[in-house]
Amino acid sequence: MIQGLRIRDRAIMGAALYLGCLFVSVIALGWLVLIGGKPFTVENIGPVNTDGLLSREFRVGELVGIKRRFCSDQPITLHYFPALRNASGFLFALPSTMIEQPIGCRETIYGFRMPDLPAGNYTYVNAVRFQNNLVGRDETSTFPPINVRILR
Repeated sequence: MIQGLRIRDRAIMGAALYLGCLFVSVIALGWLVLIGGKPFTVENIGPVNTDGLLSREFRVGELVGIKRRFCSDQPITLHYFPALRNASGFLFALPSTMIEQPIGCRETIYGFRMPDLPAGNYTYVNAVRFQNNLVGRDETSTFPPINVRILR
């Protein structure tokens, strides 16, 4: 009888160990498939004028370039949703775009014509949407903000 209990205890322990490993494996697989992550880093260089020189002040209608250093550990497609936010918190949308980013680091410039907004200080903000998981779920992130000034 004592030997029978030992075999039964071993079977219960083996089943519990198997079920525990199965549970951990399912959680790990779900994490890999669903969670994703942020496969890139972004560093501001600053706003540039048409000559490629750094400048924080622009006139209405002038071309503005937002220059950044972008590094990615995998090829990724980013959907940009840029905007200018004034000191009162109003958000003025700029043209959105889609950009293909290869593996590695490179400098990028997003260009736009300064919209007809009142003179003053603004913050250039940019939300991005991308896919970085096996099920195709969209993820979002933001780039570091950049301060600019509109002159009249």
